[in-house]
Amino acid sequence: MKRIIALILCVLCALTVFASCGKKDNNDKNIDDKGYSEEDIVTQDGYSYVIKDEKAIIVKYSVHDNKHLVEIPETLGGKPVAVIAKGAFENYDFKIVDANEKGNVNSNEVKFPSTLETIEEDAFKGSTINKAIMVYASKLKTIGANAFDGCENLVQLDIPASVEEYGKNCFANCPHLKVVTFRGNFTPDASIFTGSTKDFVVWTNTKNKDTIQFAKDNGYEFKTGDNI
Repeated sequence: MKRIIALILCVLCALTVFASCGKKDNNDKNIDDKGYSEEDIVTQDGYSYVIKDEKAIIVKYSVHDNKHLVEIPETLGGKPVAVIAKGAFENYDFKIVDANEKGNVNSNEVKFPSTLETIEEDAFKGSTINKAIMVYASKLKTIGANAFDGCENLVQLDIPASVEEYGKNCFANCPHLKVVTFRGNFTPDASIFTGSTKDFVVWTNTKNKDTIQFAKDNGYEFKTGDNI
């Protein structure tokens, strides 16, 4: 009887070992510092991304081609680009193209896609982005904490009316801001501009009374128009 029990235990142990060998353990995957498995990351046209819930998440950008305008694509891998992940463009050097025949240096603009829903924390932190053109990102809801913190070359922001959440210090320490366009009517926390210049002009629609009041309360120059 003891021999039979021992034999059964041996068989069960063997089956357990066999099953564990055939099963892929997530803990065996190489996980990057953003929490994504390296096995799931795909690269296309310099954009490293993962697919989650039928949407593309950009986790890294690694192209240095001196483009005047960087247009983040609407789709990657056939899926809509919905998220720019934490640190995806952090400390990225957007190379300024050579001066033209008049001696003017073209600025580095980043155009955000209409499919974008979230810009996560630190996404562009410390990068040399010059203009952040988000107006076309009509689905954008969240700009994470420190998303553009320390962007010393940043001079222009164009923020769509769809944005509902601004993370702490999302535009902090940007000393050369000149124009910030808020297309929505809201009252942001002034801390989003901590350490940035106060010399920039706030542009907004004439109907956006809360945004106008925000500019007045914080000593920002503001301008309004009916088509903003």
